[in-house]
Amino acid sequence: MKKTITVYLLLCILLTLTACGGGKKQNEPKESTPPISDQTDTAVQIIDAAETDFQKNFHLAQEDAFNRGCMSEAGYYFVGNGYVSYVEKDTLRAVILCGKPECLHQDQTCNAYLGNVQHITFYEGRLYYAAAQEQGGFGSGDWSLYAMNADGTQKQKVQSLRSPNDGFISLPTQFLIHNGLVLFKSNRENILCAPLGADLAAADMVKVNDLEPNEDAALANLELWYLWADGETFYCFGNPKADQFRNALYAYRPQIKELTQVWKVPDSAETGTWDTSDVSVNGWYLGDGILFYFLSGNGLYAFDIAREETTKITDVTQSERTGTAVFDGEYAYINNEENDMLFVYGLTGEYLGAYDYSETVSQGVGQESGSGVAKIIGSDDKLVFLCAQNLSGMSQDGISLGYSFYYLPKADLRTGAGSFQKIELPK
Repeated sequence: MKKTITVYLLLCILLTLTACGGGKKQNEPKESTPPISDQTDTAVQIIDAAETDFQKNFHLAQEDAFNRGCMSEAGYYFVGNGYVSYVEKDTLRAVILCGKPECLHQDQTCNAYLGNVQHITFYEGRLYYAAAQEQGGFGSGDWSLYAMNADGTQKQKVQSLRSPNDGFISLPTQFLIHNGLVLFKSNRENILCAPLGADLAAADMVKVNDLEPNEDAALANLELWYLWADGETFYCFGNPKADQFRNALYAYRPQIKELTQVWKVPDSAETGTWDTSDVSVNGWYLGDGILFYFLSGNGLYAFDIAREETTKITDVTQSERTGTAVFDGEYAYINNEENDMLFVYGLTGEYLGAYDYSETVSQGVGQESGSGVAKIIGSDDKLVFLCAQNLSGMSQDGISLGYSFYYLPKADLRTGAGSFQKIELPK
């Protein structure tokens, strides 16, 4: 049963594909001399996210089902179990983001209710989310961007992200807001860019996928992309069909409306053997023009986009440290989901220790111990956050999932100490 409770994602069946293929040799890694642990300019400096920027450090999970957090200057927001909660930075006290004095927080009349919404973000004092309707249904019609005030009031539709999709079953929930622009997945998995609040017809085409609304054809041709922003540039990381579904990074410059490929996964002949065979990386992050990535069974790498130079940060060859990784510009968090262990490295190469999070994924209804799923979903300069997904119910209609949130102080992490502590969200 291990890790099987995410089967609900089959609602978006296209996201279950695994790409395979090969490609040409590129960006040969160079061993660092002197050792990268002696350098000081590889890691990205962590600062509080500006309210006008894409919050990359709350976009870490690389799965919209886990992009359930964001932050403002004063606090954090987490969405799960149908509602948004607000957590004060100083005290970590959590409240339902409602504000109605007599509200029981039990139905759609509650300000904090978002239903099935997964991904939220904070921009210029407001919370944003994408849904098929204001209260967060899946639906098959328009997919739109909504906003509400930081206190949960005044929800409103901002703009359409997708028109009725002619029977295509994918649910393109992914979007990001940066420098007054929205980058988003739209009809037939095409990637578009538009000014915040603009009509869908005014959007620029960033990358074409243009899948047929036939399930078999879509399954055979789907390109999985994850959206990002850094500086003045938007990025798409994924697997282009044209390059045999080999992971690649594309840069889009909205000022000149130009899309270019800036990186693709190296051959195993260049890096040594790892367990994904020339196709994909096992986690990545982009900050200050540096692409950090993890090759499971091999090591951590950094690629300077402007210089087109790859440096190996450190070897990670221990079998127990395989899995997937997320980065926050300061640390790499390698997640072995089979053993419910997290291994932490600094981005200057030092190993900082292991964290057992098995208790966080053993709280579901009728599920065996440790069979839930947990991922690092965000961080700032003081804390790193973990989201755990467990079964909250089972019925003849299927399964329902519940979400819990945990934090670890970075002051503890830097010494290899501490453990994840639960944020007690209101019921």
